[in-house]
Amino acid sequence: QTGTFVGWNLSATSTTFTSGGNTLPTTATTFTGVTPTAVTTAGEARCSAPTSSVGYPLTLPAAAVAPAAVKIFNAAANTGRGGTQLVFNASLGIPASTRVGSYSSTWTFTLATGP
Repeated sequence: QTGTFVGWNLSATSTTFTSGGNTLPTTATTFTGVTPTAVTTAGEARCSAPTSSVGYPLTLPAAAVAPAAVKIFNAAANTGRGGTQLVFNASLGIPASTRVGSYSSTWTFTLATGP
């Protein structure tokens, strides 16, 4: 809730999925869509669902050191006011030659004002 109705944007980046010395491709994670919903609570008179201009599918960037973030969702001016819930659909591409293991990655999300 910015209070200025200028909109907002959500950006993300990640590190490469690794398990010991094994890695997944840096293009392994893809956001295939998102469902935004306005969440109204008592006292919020001007809530509205966000309208985004971000297109999908969208690959989450990854590298050993997280690269520059990309915008994964935005709320145009005068939308996305009040509480908002975003449900992302994502896929993880795992090549057939991937070694068995417990893979992990660190994801960083940044929420900022402005579309």
